[in-house]
Amino acid sequence: MKVHKKVWSLNRIVAFTGLAATLVLSGCGGDSKNTSLTSPTGLANAGVVASVSSDFSSGAVNVIDLDSANYNAFGPYHETGSDIGVVGGTGHYYILGRYGMDYISKVDISNLAKKTWDEFPVNVQPEQNSGNPYDLITVNDQKAYLLRYDSEKILIVNPSATNEADFFSGDVLDLSSYTPSTNTDGLPRVSAAVLAEDKLFVTVQRLNDAYQPVNTSYVAVFDVSTDEEIDTEKGTDGLKGIALLGTNPDDIQYHENIGLVVRNIGTNNQTYGNGTSLDIINVNDYGISAMIPATTTADEGQLLDVVIVSKNLGYIINLTGYMDTKVQSFDPTIGRASFETINNLTGGDYRDIELSPKGNLWIADADGHKPGIRIINTTDNSEIKFVDSLRGLLPNNIAFVTE
Repeated sequence: MKVHKKVWSLNRIVAFTGLAATLVLSGCGGDSKNTSLTSPTGLANAGVVASVSSDFSSGAVNVIDLDSANYNAFGPYHETGSDIGVVGGTGHYYILGRYGMDYISKVDISNLAKKTWDEFPVNVQPEQNSGNPYDLITVNDQKAYLLRYDSEKILIVNPSATNEADFFSGDVLDLSSYTPSTNTDGLPRVSAAVLAEDKLFVTVQRLNDAYQPVNTSYVAVFDVSTDEEIDTEKGTDGLKGIALLGTNPDDIQYHENIGLVVRNIGTNNQTYGNGTSLDIINVNDYGISAMIPATTTADEGQLLDVVIVSKNLGYIINLTGYMDTKVQSFDPTIGRASFETINNLTGGDYRDIELSPKGNLWIADADGHKPGIRIINTTDNSEIKFVDSLRGLLPNNIAFVTE
């Protein structure tokens, strides 16, 4: 059973609720600003948490030991601005400095307090605006795709590079054909990607200048061996990709028993749910259907995040108001009618859910009074552990490092 999931971010939610004006994008050096921190010895498998202060003025990274009985937590490391994401890897993880910061850093699990890469820039000439890096999709030790939400180009990079010059050679995937002709910003809004069957599947929101999904959203498909776009014959107006049923895709994951699952936000405003949906795509013939059809009202909430565990089990974060969410289980074969809130996790500020390498559900609980990570057994939804050793920071998104 293979599940590949994109890390979810608060970036656009922050932008649309006016919190972006409060962000303080502080600098960050090669080492953690807290020089008293040391790295634990023998750490092999870990959960990495991008955490933020309650006023969104700063961010940092906490690390949780998956192999310890008490899920020991370490950090925070690498203090920076609040708009950051983390991407897991084998023996290491990456920090993405998003809007206005525009860097990627690499941290080895054996030395958590020091960066292997000291902020490689991710903007390329002649780009003037912030590229806003969103995710790193690794193909192998020598090749990865760096997605940038505010650029029409995906960078093809070398994740094993030891210096900036070798990290990016100049090769890109060009998504400019997906930019709506009426847009003045010239951006297709590339939001997520996943690898499946030697192909890269990329979600393209195609929002208008007001960030609303008035244009058909797409999944573009690229051959990983050639980096050429594949004509799926599922598009219109000369576009080669797969036209989605839903709009404003924010996440894509692959499950071998289901196919590609695309989470669509729908309308970008505080109605919290109008148009939200889940689409399913066959990775071979590109056929598309709805796992959860789009809502027509805001009454049922917005699908803020989703994890598919198996053919008959999934979890969602359901957003019904600003910082008002609930964690629910559901049966992907049934859909919305099977939504059921677990463990009375409702009315909280839950920001991310991820499936750990051990098969447990991790929930980023950003309760301002007692923030932490809830680790849930997916067989009976019992809480295995609540990790509250984040030193008061609020967990935003989660990734995993494995041996």
